[in-house]
Amino acid sequence: MATEQRLIMKLTMPAPALPPRCLSAAGGRRRGAQARCASFTLSASRIIPYRLPLRAEWASAQGSFAERRGWLLRLETDAGLIGWGDCAPLPEHDAAGELDALGQALAGLDLEAARQRLSSAQLHPAVRCAAD
Repeated sequence: MATEQRLIMKLTMPAPALPPRCLSAAGGRRRGAQARCASFTLSASRIIPYRLPLRAEWASAQGSFAERRGWLLRLETDAGLIGWGDCAPLPEHDAAGELDALGQALAGLDLEAARQRLSSAQLHPAVRCAAD
């Protein structure tokens, strides 16, 4: 449980300021992620599994479960910017392998190339949610 608490604390901490190349010539932030960081390259990815208990068991025609399992996708750029995504599919789909393959496929791409690869990829909806 201590690991889950530390993870929640990390996720709720304020994001660091953007590096200088994310700023406009006038010193203010540029509008839109594409204008601000299009030249960055994805340098690393990490998949972090999590398991959270539900207050009450969730039941459906497919079965029931008392905890929610998923993965956090952490992507990092060469400039040190870090993005987080959450992949929480229903229990019958194990997305860890698909997330890992996606992280490896995106490594080394600039952000625009990564967006294009994501738009053409056939991904499980929960995996796409983590990467969007």
